[in-house]
Amino acid sequence: MATQFGNFKVSFIWVETIPAIAAQQLGDKAPWGFLGMPGQFAKKFGELKAGGSSPELELPWQKPQGHHFWKYYFAGRHAGDIAGNDAWKSRVPLRNKTAAKFAMEPPKPEDKPPEDPQLKRAVELLREQMQVAERQGDR
Repeated sequence: MATQFGNFKVSFIWVETIPAIAAQQLGDKAPWGFLGMPGQFAKKFGELKAGGSSPELELPWQKPQGHHFWKYYFAGRHAGDIAGNDAWKSRVPLRNKTAAKFAMEPPKPEDKPPEDPQLKRAVELLREQMQVAERQGDR
């Protein structure tokens, strides 16, 4: 018997390591070059925190104060209270807004696996035993 799922969530985490960012070898002209510069990162973080729009990036938390995880991450401080410099020192990641969407179609009747005769017989025997037990309980 095949297991069927009607609804589930999947998270994909993608990380690209660019050593030039950490070495601060990217200039202001490089896309996302601000990630390697503390002052520029703090500025961008502040803009995102203030509700500034970015077509590609957003804060890693969705609520203004963040999830409980972030309170522990910042040693008791709410995520909404963190300044850009502190975010840089704590290596706060930024989320990419680009989302991938996947759609699945329900299985078609012809996609069902063939029935296993042994399994079918075992189910029949179990039903018979249950009926016998019920009859004996009625006596």
